[in-house]
Amino acid sequence: MIYLNLQGKNDPDCPWFLDLDVSKEFISFFDKIDHFKLTRELGRTTKWSSKDVTMCKVVQYFLPFFSPKFIQNKRKKVFKKLSRYIQGKNEEFRLSRDYSIYLWVNSTYQIGQLEIVHNFNVETQFKPFQCQLRGSATLQSQLNLEMNFRAIVRHLKRLQMIGETSRKELPTQLKILFNQLQQLNKVLQFLDIYADHIFFFEQIQMINKKIETINMKHFYKYLLRISPYILYNIQFSEQQKNLRYCEFIALASNKTTSLIEVSPQF
Repeated sequence: MIYLNLQGKNDPDCPWFLDLDVSKEFISFFDKIDHFKLTRELGRTTKWSSKDVTMCKVVQYFLPFFSPKFIQNKRKKVFKKLSRYIQGKNEEFRLSRDYSIYLWVNSTYQIGQLEIVHNFNVETQFKPFQCQLRGSATLQSQLNLEMNFRAIVRHLKRLQMIGETSRKELPTQLKILFNQLQQLNKVLQFLDIYADHIFFFEQIQMINKKIETINMKHFYKYLLRISPYILYNIQFSEQQKNLRYCEFIALASNKTTSLIEVSPQF
């Protein structure tokens, strides 16, 4: 199983794209050349047409109250176009490859993830998957946790295969994990990069404590651990000037997607 996060926001100024940076750990059953082709073709597929870009600008200028709904419809249009592309790619792979691609997007069509699954081999190695964050960590644009729950379901099913859990426990386990992620989401929403310097670090400590509590009480039971290894999309010079970062925060102006990793533990 390989997870590829769609970078970008699926809007006129920042369409979806795949990162070309492929580490050695990435390569397993998914061919590197196929990844390069997928990256190039997906970028062409998700690029907004000049007509749609112009229409969005016109609507934003003349009908600002209607603009969010209009842009949302255009995002959905891109999603449908990408879905058709993925379907065609799977037809191509069915004849020449042993893997398939699945697409997941959130409810606003702004965050997406590709899942590359081997069709025949049962994967016994547990690999990390990622929750993505929408928002800019401000009161006007709060952080919101977006999770592809198919990834958690697959993890729990692997636990069944190795005898760590039973099938009848799956609904209860999903409910517990979902509720815990919702609680974490509520804490993340309080993070404000424009807050007082001391209060900002207090918020970070509160988030870290919440993650530690969730891990200890719930996630470790299912061989999972939430690792808040990096938050992107904090692109404000005053944060760099004030050194507002720690192990939890990393400033990177060239990224557009925020990540919280969920790692299997043994």
